[in-house]
Amino acid sequence: MIQVFSRCIFCRFIWSLPACEHLHKNESVLKAKAHVAFQRGNFRELYKILETNHFSPHNHPKLQHLWLKAHYVESEKIRGRPLGAVGKYRLVVHSSSTERVPVRTLARTG
Repeated sequence: MIQVFSRCIFCRFIWSLPACEHLHKNESVLKAKAHVAFQRGNFRELYKILETNHFSPHNHPKLQHLWLKAHYVESEKIRGRPLGAVGKYRLVVHSSSTERVPVRTLARTG
């Protein structure tokens, strides 16, 4: 219950940030928004965040895991049952052949 309560407070905090483009393009804020979108089951918003923003390479594994997990959940909802190892493998192989896991790298400056 404490985690759920904390998540609610966290969600409200993220969405109550002032309308400042610089703030909303901050990598930490974008990662937080991605996690909130995932927790809410708003996968379209999650994919949009990951596909339209740049992230540092050290964040790629976590964000790619989040992206795949969202696809697993969507697939399980469609099939009406949990995915097994083969189902997850097929999703990964199909995703990698039709679209790359969309986490973009920040360009190095300097």
